[in-house]
Amino acid sequence: MFLNGQKVDFKGPKDAQAAGIAAVYQHPASYPHLTVAENIFMGHEIIKNRMIQWKAMNTEANKLLKQLDADFDATAEMGTLSVAQQQMVEIAKAMSTNARIIILDEPTAALTRSESEKLYTLVDKLKADGVSIIFISHRFEDMYRLASRVTVFRDSLYIGTYDVDGITNADLIKAMVGREIKDLFNGFILTKFQELQPMIVTLFFFIRCKHNNR
Repeated sequence: MFLNGQKVDFKGPKDAQAAGIAAVYQHPASYPHLTVAENIFMGHEIIKNRMIQWKAMNTEANKLLKQLDADFDATAEMGTLSVAQQQMVEIAKAMSTNARIIILDEPTAALTRSESEKLYTLVDKLKADGVSIIFISHRFEDMYRLASRVTVFRDSLYIGTYDVDGITNADLIKAMVGREIKDLFNGFILTKFQELQPMIVTLFFFIRCKHNNR
C-alpha cells in the first residue's frame, strides 16, 4: 500500500492511526455508559501529571462536536444518543487523532433519508477541511451525492475503479453483478433475489479532499 507516494506496511491499527488514517465502522464501537468525551478520547486521553484531564477533554470534545454542528454536549451519555449522533461521535473520535484519511463503513445503512442528508453535509465539510474520505456503501445515491471515483469489489475480488462522472449506471451494474441487467425501475435492479444472494458486492467511493490529490 502507498500513502502520499510512499510505500507503507502497517503492523496494526496504531500504525495506521499514527499515519493519519482512521475508520468509522458500520456499527459504532462505543461504550454506552460513558460520556461522549470519554468515547472520543478512549485510548488517547489527555493526561497531565499522570492524571486524566477531564475538563480539558470535555472542552476539546465540545470543540470537535461544534465543528460537526452537533446538537448535543460532550457530557451526554453515549447510550442516550441516536445512531446518527453516535456516528457523529465516531467521526469526532477520528478527528481527535488528526486523521487526514477517514474510512466510513456503510455509514448510511441505518440512517433515515434526513439523517443521510446531514451525513452528506458533514462529509462535504470534512472534504472542504482537507480530509479525504473512503466511503463504503451499496447505495448509488451515496455515490452520486459525494464521490469522485468508485471501486467495485465482487465476492472479495477487485473488479475495477471508475470515475463517477465517466461511467453509466448500466456499466456500473454490470461490474457489480457480472452481467448486463436490462430490467430497471427507478434505478433499482429487477431480478430474482436468489440470483443475487450468493454475491457480496461492495462499492468503495473515493471522496477527494479539496486541498490535495490523495
